Amino acid sequence: MADRPAEALWSAIRADPASDEARLVYADWVSDRGETDRASLIRTQVRRAQLPLHHPDQVTLKLREWSLRTEVFLIWAELMDVADVGWGEPRRGFVDRMSLEDPVLWDALGPHCLDRTLVDGVQLPWSRLGNGRWLRAHERLRELTVRGTVVDLEDVTWLANSPILSTVKRLSLFRSDLDGSQLRALLASPHLGELEALRLPYNHLGDDAIGALVERNFEGLAELDLSTYTFDDFQSQGRDVPTMGPRGAERLAEWPGLASVRRLRLDGQQLQREGLAVLLASPHLRGLRHLSVRGISDWDVDRGRPDALVAFRTAHPELRLASLSFGDCELSVQGAEALASSPAVSELHTLWMGQIREPQPPRVDILAEAGFISGLAVLHVDQIWAAHQFWRRVIDRAPPRLHTISTDAYFPWARHRDFLRCLATGPTQPSLRSLEVVEGDVGADALGALGNTSSLPALQRLAISSMGHHSRHRTSGLPEELARALHSSPLAEQLTSLEMGQPDLDRLPQPGR
Repeated sequence: MADRPAEALWSAIRADPASDEARLVYADWVSDRGETDRASLIRTQVRRAQLPLHHPDQVTLKLREWSLRTEVFLIWAELMDVADVGWGEPRRGFVDRMSLEDPVLWDALGPHCLDRTLVDGVQLPWSRLGNGRWLRAHERLRELTVRGTVVDLEDVTWLANSPILSTVKRLSLFRSDLDGSQLRALLASPHLGELEALRLPYNHLGDDAIGALVERNFEGLAELDLSTYTFDDFQSQGRDVPTMGPRGAERLAEWPGLASVRRLRLDGQQLQREGLAVLLASPHLRGLRHLSVRGISDWDVDRGRPDALVAFRTAHPELRLASLSFGDCELSVQGAEALASSPAVSELHTLWMGQIREPQPPRVDILAEAGFISGLAVLHVDQIWAAHQFWRRVIDRAPPRLHTISTDAYFPWARHRDFLRCLATGPTQPSLRSLEVVEGDVGADALGALGNTSSLPALQRLAISSMGHHSRHRTSGLPEELARALHSSPLAEQLTSLEMGQPDLDRLPQPGR
């Protein structure tokens, strides 16, 4: 392999991929050879991986990584120019994911690539109607992603009978339209070992599928993703796929396999208030740290959209979430108060909430006054009618750890100008490093105030876009006149990254945009 480091060093990296030491020695080695950008990228990505996702230095390191990837990008010496193979992005300094367009290529190309790189994960499409040969195992493979739609039970049988599953620790079946009987066939595989992560997003998993899951005794499962489409994904088309209901939630709550789960996604599953309550109260789930429950109560003609957040009143007393995502719901006073006062969110550092529709007076103000706001590091607020009132109260509190804010709207009358003006003229936000404002009405006066503010001394990244009048779902860059004014403002001088959708004026935009 061209430009391979000393054999002993390369062997050390491959022998212990989880270790950072050999990777950092490799960075020193390529730096001595003059590849300073590549060495810096390795060190930066290793440091990012060592830090919690909510750590404030993640913002600074991410921007550093963006600047380095502009020069180094993806294809390095250890990646071979192999036809029909796609490579993932570098993580901790090296590419560790590959993809094949056809599973029949696995036997010919998979082992060859895994033997000569640090790749330990592969993405494949489904084999159609059992036409593919069973996939061979490889001792280095740890992650398998299968994409596309399952056509027949034979597709699942093909994967279940493939020895490739024997070393897999992280299994993802994405948008496969998998149903309960097919999931049961897969989980009955004689090759499937103990998983660390099982990701089944956007499938047709109803209560029967939950039965298939709990029949399998996984030990050490840390991540479970059962998310599906929310009501707002379907909108007027209506829901025509099965989901987990309160009964399925009860079965899941009784499953001992939940005891090791730290990350759980249930978006779109119709748990309703009753199902969420029984899950939050489960003693098996008291160690959970990350929860996503967007759109778990569809709109109903007779009942509206019940507020499931009231379930936080009955959360297990030992449950302490680090991150929470909720939305696609109506927010009642009772729900807002239950969440605001729940010990389960007392250690929250990341909050995502969006698609909240509420009558006047706004209920999100109750959340703005909650105790957990003071401990937040990352806050995302999307498509909330009264968001500007929520933001005013949050900004007045100046949370001491809040380093990342993002907000978007998807409708041109969103009052982002109120939010920006409040941010520019309100109390100093001492820790805010990243600000992203997507769509909505930003306004020249508000942008002018933002550009001249001294209230954001730590800000490093500003990403801002606007939406033209009556142009729903059509994001555009800032008008050139506004972008030039912001580009030449005092605030812009301190920024590492300024993204306005104007290529001639943007500074260090996110890679891939």
